[in-house]
Amino acid sequence: MIFVDLDLKKMKKNSENPNFAENSEQTQQNVVAQNEKIQEPEKTEVGSDSKPKKSRRFLKKEKQTKLEDLEVQIQNLTTKNITLEIDAIKLKDKIKKLEEDFKLQVKTFEEKATKKVKELKNDLQKKVENETELIKKYSLQPFFEEFSSPFLNLKKAISFGTASKNSEISAYVKGFEMLVNQIENVLENFGLVKIYPKIGDFFDSSVHEIYEIIKGDKDKILDVVSPGYKLHDRIVKTALVVVGKPDDQQD
Repeated sequence: MIFVDLDLKKMKKNSENPNFAENSEQTQQNVVAQNEKIQEPEKTEVGSDSKPKKSRRFLKKEKQTKLEDLEVQIQNLTTKNITLEIDAIKLKDKIKKLEEDFKLQVKTFEEKATKKVKELKNDLQKKVENETELIKKYSLQPFFEEFSSPFLNLKKAISFGTASKNSEISAYVKGFEMLVNQIENVLENFGLVKIYPKIGDFFDSSVHEIYEIIKGDKDKILDVVSPGYKLHDRIVKTALVVVGKPDDQQD
């Protein structure tokens, strides 16, 4: 606009000049051209594809920005990759440790299982041996239980014969008494033990059986009717005894 004002002043001054008429048209064209040039915005160069061309500085800056962004992305990806590799190494170590722990647990379990099986085997073997020993030890118990009664009757008969006043009978019975003693020795070799209570001992229901109760000291054995027998530690036949009881407690 400054240039326009100057040109207008110049035109006013030149209007007083005789040659002003000739050059007025040219001058007006110059002013209009200058105004258009001043008011017209700066145009961006247009390429062949009708798109505005960017300046080299702008392109360089844009390229630099993109390169920086790419470098940041590459750095981030590198960091992430390193982190993943570290996590993978930690995971491998953890898996390895778990495998070692599992193998150790399996080994411990196998050792315990082997030990337990061995203990069970030994216990079973001992149990079988004990049962076999018990069977062997008490296999004759039914026989002795059946045999004890007639054997004791035989002993009573021999005892009566021995106490006979007839010398012939007592001499005859003497041979049977020796035979009975031999039988008792054989029975003892198989584990049969005689139970013969002592006079004056207290009555024990586990090994004694009451044959009669008479006046005397309470629960004391006053007489032995017949001895008892036990096979090792099992009672085969209880001993028959006479037990004492005070008068006020007798039925």
